[in-house]
Amino acid sequence: MSRKDKKQKSILLLIICFFWLGYVTLSLSQAYLSAQELVQEGELDKKQKLDFVFSTSLTDLMRDNTEALAEKLEKAYELRLVHFYILQEEDKVVFFKHNSGKLEALNHDYQNFDVFIDDGDLTFKTIMVFDYRLTAGIYRGGSKAIMEAMWSFKNQFLFDIFLITGMLGFLSWLLLKDILSLSKILSGKNRQLDGIKSVSKEGAILLHATKTLDRENVHLAEKNTVLSAALTPAIVEEIRSGKEAPYSFDSTLARVDLNGYTQMFLKNKDGALTELLNKYFIQAREIIERYDGLIYQYVGDEIVFHFKGEREQSVRKALSCIRGLFEVAEQIESTLSPNDEQCFKLKASLVFDHLRFCHLDTGYSLSGVAMIESNRLLSHIDDKTQNHLAFFDKEYENLQGLCLISKKRDAHLKGFAETSTIAITNQFTSVTHLKFNRNWDDCEYFKTNKDVEFFLRWMNEALIAEDEFLFSKIFNHLRQIKVFNPSVGILNEFEKLLDVATQISSKKFGEDKYYSSVISLSLSLIPSSMARPSYINTLEKALKHRDNRVQANAIIVLGEWCQDLEFLESYIRSENNRVSADALYVTGKRELTMDLYRRLRDYAHSENPLFRASALWVVRQLLVHYKSIDPVYFATNPLINRLRELELDRKFKKAA
Repeated sequence: MSRKDKKQKSILLLIICFFWLGYVTLSLSQAYLSAQELVQEGELDKKQKLDFVFSTSLTDLMRDNTEALAEKLEKAYELRLVHFYILQEEDKVVFFKHNSGKLEALNHDYQNFDVFIDDGDLTFKTIMVFDYRLTAGIYRGGSKAIMEAMWSFKNQFLFDIFLITGMLGFLSWLLLKDILSLSKILSGKNRQLDGIKSVSKEGAILLHATKTLDRENVHLAEKNTVLSAALTPAIVEEIRSGKEAPYSFDSTLARVDLNGYTQMFLKNKDGALTELLNKYFIQAREIIERYDGLIYQYVGDEIVFHFKGEREQSVRKALSCIRGLFEVAEQIESTLSPNDEQCFKLKASLVFDHLRFCHLDTGYSLSGVAMIESNRLLSHIDDKTQNHLAFFDKEYENLQGLCLISKKRDAHLKGFAETSTIAITNQFTSVTHLKFNRNWDDCEYFKTNKDVEFFLRWMNEALIAEDEFLFSKIFNHLRQIKVFNPSVGILNEFEKLLDVATQISSKKFGEDKYYSSVISLSLSLIPSSMARPSYINTLEKALKHRDNRVQANAIIVLGEWCQDLEFLESYIRSENNRVSADALYVTGKRELTMDLYRRLRDYAHSENPLFRASALWVVRQLLVHYKSIDPVYFATNPLINRLRELELDRKFKKAA
């Protein structure tokens, strides 16, 4: 961040500050000169008044009425006729008055009577009546007298300052109201410009330009969303890569087609079939994305997608994904009425080859031999009673352990000169085989809802058996899966796992790491819209847990699931850096406040290196969050700028 950016201040504040400083400086200078002149002219008058005080005091002294004298002198002090006085009776002090309140400043052996004595900035006189010595004086000039004179005008001076400042502030606000309103709205998260009205011509032009740019920005965002959806993820991925078309890359192309789509279309109402296909497409898309697949086309009922990467891994991902889509089809078919005589069967194919990304006249496309071969392979699946996958037999060496070939056939694909051996399968290796072979590298090929249900049950068994190695292996796999549409089985199995982890943690000290790990899985497996009340109740109790990791993970999850975050205030002040940091992060994602910034700043300069490191983590996470969701807010909000300054603080970064 440049030095120029750091010095940016509100224009209204700058105007008021510069005027205020100039006005105060000028006013004080004039007041000082006037007070100095007044002091010099009034010195003689002060001595006359002091003599008057002495003359009125003689009667009381002669009558030995010190109480009445004290009242008169106090009144004279209040009227500024005297600035200090002391009454002595031989060596005893009867009473005195001095602005410092210290007796030592006045208690002297005065011997010169009835004459004014000038001592620096002081003028005083002593009279003696019987055993009494009354000494009183004034400030004759200099800085003290000038300050006294200026102080007497303080009320009028302050009134003038406030009046002029208020008038200037109101005038500046009236003229700059449009700019101030725009600045406030643009630096906020919710930008509503329709309610702003302009007073000045310049403000109207600026407001109109801002509204136009805001509407254009919204239009472009909507257009980008529509085009991104229309282009499909595979095309969007290549466009955002920054590479210039045309170019090629290795990938496994897959096609999945619905058997009997034409007959289903003719037998059903268009709305009913569309609803059924949408249900299928929603679940299919999530499965494809779980395996890092990119959808290229929806052609009626057919989905064309691919997996980028080297041959073995991309082919295995493609087969695993297709197996997951077959599970989706089976689940959908189970919901159909038997009386309709309908079935929901899929046929699929996969081919590894080079795909070419091309720039066409009106857009972009993928091309390659795999596009043709995968389509030809589908035509060789003639059994419509089951889900089947076709692929070239040469790929089986990369697919061993994930499927068994049901049958093979030599075929001459249309348009190709050579004869190919085609393998067809509907027999896939179940996730349960992992229990026996313990090949943990194969975990990444089991990510469907049924697979997640299985891993949750297996994780529960590992938890009960206190098998830390097995628990960690399953945990590391599950936390990489993002579930948007969990099955009822996943919700039930997770609830069982959470209950067991809670019970074990409550009974055994040292087992809290399992509990904290299970809680952290909530964000991956349970969307906030499907968080059951039982989950929330358990996590609210976890906030009081003895282990800080459990508390911190519960804070993160509840921050996503709950709307009311007032409970976080007490955890922000926690003595544990991780708990406090997570509470600050969750709170900051909802709303940035000055209080939150101050806490982060205090942590950033803490003597504890753990708090400094945690503060730096929170600052960076919040900056990444707001930059991704709202670039305008990120660029204009003053608190965001302060967080950026804090992140760039070299002392802070070095200390953390």
